[in-house]
Amino acid sequence: MTVHLFRIDVASSRALAAICPQVRYAAILASRQRRPTRLQLSSETWLALGRELSEPLPASALPADQVIVQVLVDRESRASSRVRYVVAMPIDASTGDLQARLDALLVGPRSFFSGGRLGWWQ
Repeated sequence: MTVHLFRIDVASSRALAAICPQVRYAAILASRQRRPTRLQLSSETWLALGRELSEPLPASALPADQVIVQVLVDRESRASSRVRYVVAMPIDASTGDLQARLDALLVGPRSFFSGGRLGWWQ
C-alpha cells in the first residue's frame, strides 16, 4: 500500500496533504492546525485519484485541472495555489490503526521537516 504526500501553497499559507486511495484516506493539515482534516470523497473521485496516482507525477506544481488539485484546493483558491507532489511512501496496513498512522505522517513532519531537509514544510 502506498501513501502519497503533497505540499500545498495558497497565498501566504501552507499545508500538507496525504492521499492513500487503497484505503480511501485523504487529509490536509494546514500550518496552523493541530489535527488533519479528513476529506470525504465520492466513489468516482476515489477512482479518478487512483488513476492519477498510478501515473508518474511531475516534481513541479501540478496543473489545476488534475483531480488531485481539485480535491485538495477549493475552487476559489486554485488560481493562486500550487500543489506539489513530494513523495510516495509504502505503508504497512497490517499493524495498528492505519488512519491514525496516516494522520501522524502529516502531524509529525512539522518538526522533522522544518529544518528544510526535504523542503516540505518551509
